[in-house]
Amino acid sequence: MEALIRNKPEELDIEEWKAMIAYFETDDFKRDRETQKEPDALELWAMTYCPKGQWVNNDDQHVYDEAKQKIAEVEEKEGRTLSSNERDAIFQSIVISKSKSKSRYVRGQGYMSRPPTSAERVRDEVNNEIQSLRRLLETERAERAEERVEREAQIESLHAENQTQLESLRQSMREEFMGLLANQSQ
Repeated sequence: MEALIRNKPEELDIEEWKAMIAYFETDDFKRDRETQKEPDALELWAMTYCPKGQWVNNDDQHVYDEAKQKIAEVEEKEGRTLSSNERDAIFQSIVISKSKSKSRYVRGQGYMSRPPTSAERVRDEVNNEIQSLRRLLETERAERAEERVEREAQIESLHAENQTQLESLRQSMREEFMGLLANQSQ
């Protein structure tokens, strides 16, 4: 702790620096202890604008609620858990749509944060669409394979039934022919 205090930035006084060090040591500031991962943009938004379980203002809560709802809808629709990048992209789209400022500033991420370029956003959307179409294609392939197996089973069943009928017909014709032959020889 003493080493940290000695490395105080020049623009801060000692009391501010001690308060910052104390904050950096809190569990709220550190990574999630269970997952050992950095919070995604949505979690960071909640930690920033709802520090003690009480939202700073209603607009921030509406952004959070809408983003959570949109993420849940997408996860339910696609039947999978979204990656952190996908969750962040959805969250940022909600923030941008709710923001009064249309600048390229990424809210909730700090002043150095860089939003994805339009090419990156398009590429991510295209990749997501490709993945979705691949899953759909795999589902359709599986359904077609199942239908093919069912048709082959039906064909095999019909073939076996036809063979049985044919054999039965041959046997009856043979008996009838033998009966006629026996009647003629008498």
